[in-house]
Amino acid sequence: MNHSEAEQFLKPDNCLLSASLSAPSICQDGLHELILKAKVISFDVFDALLVRTVLNATDVFMIMERESGIAGFHEARIRAEAKAREKLNEERGTPEVSLTEIYDSLQLANDLPPAWSAARLMQLELKTERRVLTRSPGVEMIYELAVSTGKPVVAVSDMYLPPDFVQEVLVANHLPVERIFVSSAYGKSKHEGSLYAVVAAALNVRAEEVLHFGDNFRADCAAALQAGVAGYHVPALRDQLFATHGSTSTPLAN
Repeated sequence: MNHSEAEQFLKPDNCLLSASLSAPSICQDGLHELILKAKVISFDVFDALLVRTVLNATDVFMIMERESGIAGFHEARIRAEAKAREKLNEERGTPEVSLTEIYDSLQLANDLPPAWSAARLMQLELKTERRVLTRSPGVEMIYELAVSTGKPVVAVSDMYLPPDFVQEVLVANHLPVERIFVSSAYGKSKHEGSLYAVVAAALNVRAEEVLHFGDNFRADCAAALQAGVAGYHVPALRDQLFATHGSTSTPLAN
């Protein structure tokens, strides 16, 4: 796929950009043609293949605070991630951080209760994510269409969660992929466009032979296009619901 074709499908009047919650409303013929032209089909994970059943991604930390009984954990976990990202950006020139690095930066007002170690809290976070993550109906048709072609289907995510865990959750939700590329494992990101080069090199294809689907217009479309990858915008299920019914709530973190 060349840049002119990709730019055409990045226009705001793209049929998928204005798609409703009903999967059949997406223009399947044009989508199928795009998929057939690509050698590799790539999907964003969070708010694309998978959605959380909570409004904000940080609500996971609130659930953890309630279940662990550790007062102030919710805010401490948010601060720990920000601190870890700042530290890594200074040391390595990238804010892409792993879950272990986040918990290395965790500081609470009081010491952790004897029953809770950082390692146990990490396991609780993974357990909580398993509970709230589920298959997104908004991308189901596109995923099935991609798989039906027999072409390699991969997942690419700017995320601190471990790749093995992401793969586990995808499989549990009947969304297996050939490979997973997570920013924290490579120190590269979709947001900066650098992770797309890693994907193309690992799969031995040119960047323009990759078709990527995701909900974040900047990371999944604009940055992808700048990296030579055709990025196709799939509005997050949450955004579609807000557009349809209206909401004043804070959007879910990507």
